Amino acid sequence: MKLFRRLVLYGAFVVGLYSCSPGQQSSETGMSITSADFDHDGDLDLIIGAKFDNGARLTYLQNKGNGQFASPTPIAKFEITPDTGMSITSGDFDQDGDLDFIVGTKSTMGPEEKQGRLYSFVNDGQGNFQLRKDRYQL
Repeated sequence: MKLFRRLVLYGAFVVGLYSCSPGQQSSETGMSITSADFDHDGDLDLIIGAKFDNGARLTYLQNKGNGQFASPTPIAKFEITPDTGMSITSGDFDQDGDLDFIVGTKSTMGPEEKQGRLYSFVNDGQGNFQLRKDRYQL
């Protein structure tokens, strides 16, 4: 996966300073991505939602602050639908001072009772996430 940076002066995107190791790459990586300072170290980390044939995956990439990301950390593997992780957004949803994230599933894939759901992951402030037990149905 390549990450791009925007040249403000010209408005163009170029291959940026950041890169991922071969172990972080996949033909399916990057269906949805959100960036935030999940570990409170002053730089932007990434959470990537990816579709796989045997379910969807969420991966956390911690920014080392030197233009590189640490090895990918799996957050969760969903057996719900291959398109889980189609949409990810971050925010302090539990109002505890650190950034959490919510993942949305596609509304037309998988069993009807698992379509169009939102799954909330809470952050412990160090970039470790737990899936909340309650789900939100759209």
